[in-house]
Amino acid sequence: MLKVVSEQIGYTEGPGGYSKFGDWYSVNIDKDPVFKNAAWCDMFLTWAGHKVGAQEYVGEFAYTPYHAAWFKEQGAWTDKPEPGAIVFFDWGGSKEIDNIDHVGIVEKPGENGKVHTIEGNSDGIFVKRQVRDEGDIVGYGLPAKVKERKDAEAAKAQALTPTEAPTPAPAEDAAQAPAQAPAAAEQSLATLFGLTPAGNQAAARKAEADAGKTAATTPDARPQSARKAESSDTAAVPVSGGGNGGNGADGGSLPAQQVSLNGGTTALAAHAMPSLPPAGDAVQYSAVPAGVLTALLATAVIAAQVRTRKLSLAALKPAALVQRVRGSRQGRHHSVDE
Repeated sequence: MLKVVSEQIGYTEGPGGYSKFGDWYSVNIDKDPVFKNAAWCDMFLTWAGHKVGAQEYVGEFAYTPYHAAWFKEQGAWTDKPEPGAIVFFDWGGSKEIDNIDHVGIVEKPGENGKVHTIEGNSDGIFVKRQVRDEGDIVGYGLPAKVKERKDAEAAKAQALTPTEAPTPAPAEDAAQAPAQAPAAAEQSLATLFGLTPAGNQAAARKAEADAGKTAATTPDARPQSARKAESSDTAAVPVSGGGNGGNGADGGSLPAQQVSLNGGTTALAAHAMPSLPPAGDAVQYSAVPAGVLTALLATAVIAAQVRTRKLSLAALKPAALVQRVRGSRQGRHHSVDE
């Protein structure tokens, strides 16, 4: 910048205070023709800053007090001269920014309180070198300091890694979410009534087949009288129909189960295991599962306790235990309510 301004030494303003620097300013910085004939000491430095691509460090001003205040805001204000510093003068010696009268650029510090400068609009009409007394100087703006701060801010911004936004869930996942609730309800019902979910039917049939093979190859070590007693006590539960409108083979079957009745043991025959329908449909079974019979027996015991001991029904009320069960013998519909 010092080289650029030194090349302009000897320039003289035209008639009526016209300067090429004011003309340039009125076209490129502030679209107002008044600057063509205005005092041009500061516009000269703005022009030079643009010529070297340092306008963001030098500033773009025509009014010297505003220019000095800008350097102070940038943290680039000092009272010590250095080459390239922008020097501000107050001919009254007040040292106040608001009283600044003139501006130039420091070429080099001098001796005995003197500073060597290059100034536009010096002596009213010239670009020329001057030797100024420090008593007339309010302070110095440092373009190099402004550049240093801006470079540090840019490096810091570049080093920062932007925060990654959370990846939105795929649409297909969101669509599948509501379907999980019915599946969970189906599993809960299967667990409650001792049923085998449709997905595990193959495993249940395999387990039943394996159990049958084991029973066929393992001799019964019990006395013959015990075996006869069991045979006479076994109450077969006939199977009619199948799960979801199919036949009894659709849901598979389970081996006979033992249910404790008043201290004795009664064997329940194998029964069909229908697969559970989608949530919301009426669930119809072809036979009464052993789990249901157990639940009904427990309900009967509780009912007796309620009648004799006056227990609170509210404390015994399970949540949403309502399923329709089709009787295997009579063909009538029964409901298990609460």
